[in-house]
Amino acid sequence: MKLLGFFRDKEFSIETNVTRQEIIKKTRIAVIDDDEKLQLIDFLKKQGFSVDHDRKGNDLSKYSTGIYDVIIVDYHGVGSDLGNAQGLSLLRFLRKEAVGVRLIAYTSRSLTASEADFFKLSHAVLPKDWGVMDSMELIEEQVRITYSKSYLFDELVDGLGIKDSKTKKELKNKLIECIEGGERDEFNKYLLKAFKFTANKAIDVLIGKFF
Repeated sequence: MKLLGFFRDKEFSIETNVTRQEIIKKTRIAVIDDDEKLQLIDFLKKQGFSVDHDRKGNDLSKYSTGIYDVIIVDYHGVGSDLGNAQGLSLLRFLRKEAVGVRLIAYTSRSLTASEADFFKLSHAVLPKDWGVMDSMELIEEQVRITYSKSYLFDELVDGLGIKDSKTKKELKNKLIECIEGGERDEFNKYLLKAFKFTANKAIDVLIGKFF
């Protein structure tokens, strides 16, 4: 009867076990805010995080390459190249293009009903008037999620455009098999054969977090 377990769908047996210091060392954060100086950025850097400050949010190409784990986005004064909706337009772009990245809405101003999607599209909301310790706790929570295998898998499924449960199950089983065997190249070959998937920087970075 024990053999029956062999035929069950595979699961991710262990979530990525990374210490706080390892996470800090590996994580890269972008803050998109038109303010010239932010206490939050200074504090994050003092904690050891790698942080880039983008005051315009118009260099869109770098946000679809997977180099960031968390992007903190202000509403006003950013994303002008995408239209008048400012941070909302930018957040819409990031939700579509920034695979595997956690997005934090960051603002001190109240928004109108038409602007409220800014909060709905984000993974978390960080009020600017929060203290640095509360802000740090929220940011670290979002960072740690990016090291969860379950989260990464869901992002991989979305990135590949997989809709049906059967294909999703097959992908998971193959991924776990390759993780257990340390066969990243084999998994890449599988993606090419099964999904006609070719090079994509953001997806490639995301897959790298599994191995």
